[in-house]
Amino acid sequence: MKQIKRLIATILMVLAISLPASAQFRFGLKAGVAVNTLSFNTDLFQSSNRAGFTGGAIIEYNIPVVNLGIDASVLYVNRAVNVTGETEAGVIVSENKNRSYIDIPINLKWKIDLPIVGRWILPFVTTGPDFSILLTKDSFTAENLQNFSSKSVDFAWNVGVGFELFKHVQIAANYGFPVGEQITGHINNHEALYSNNQCWTITATYLF
Repeated sequence: MKQIKRLIATILMVLAISLPASAQFRFGLKAGVAVNTLSFNTDLFQSSNRAGFTGGAIIEYNIPVVNLGIDASVLYVNRAVNVTGETEAGVIVSENKNRSYIDIPINLKWKIDLPIVGRWILPFVTTGPDFSILLTKDSFTAENLQNFSSKSVDFAWNVGVGFELFKHVQIAANYGFPVGEQITGHINNHEALYSNNQCWTITATYLF
């Protein structure tokens, strides 16, 4: 945990020092929902597709000439976790449970300045690491789903797309590719299978 905190602090310090004085700094608030499947119809926000919610604060540095910068957030995340395992008798046992995290994503962000409409709308792409700190360690209640261990800090690599409206509002879709297993365990001496807890996150941000 201490090593992760030092790494995050070092990354933020280096980025802050390396950016030129002309860079724009902004602070904002972010909120959104996590969904299992990203679709462009009414199924997107159906209760069966929702995997959780998120909210918190964001800072953004941007270099105006090239529209390249970074953003870093501190977010409370409530995210669905699914653990699946197989008993010695070949019976599949699984359970879903929502867990709480503090997420710290640090993204490189490139804003694409479009002719004519660039002053009103700016598409952007993002990518970077995401550190998730587990806040809850609820045990699973399904039969045989016991003796699981959870990492206190999870790691994923984010990719995302979005657009900025009128220089203040950002709408984005983001997916985190997990690195390693977040939950491990055994069922009757059989290795448990873990379905990762990463999903699509749809967020709205207001930058002051």
